[in-house]
Amino acid sequence: MFNMTSGRFEAGRSGNPNGRPKGARNKATIVVESLLEGEAEALTRRAIELA
Repeated sequence: MFNMTSGRFEAGRSGNPNGRPKGARNKATIVVESLLEGEAEALTRRAIELA
């Protein structure tokens, strides 16, 4: 775990062994997804028009 003399964690050992749960997303990702919900088709169509 944590080495008090050097102030570092041992090689290969995390300070947070449980870490972030699998499948957890950033708050920003969740916000963007909620803003774009239902707009994917219109945005895709517009991108194709502009291409």
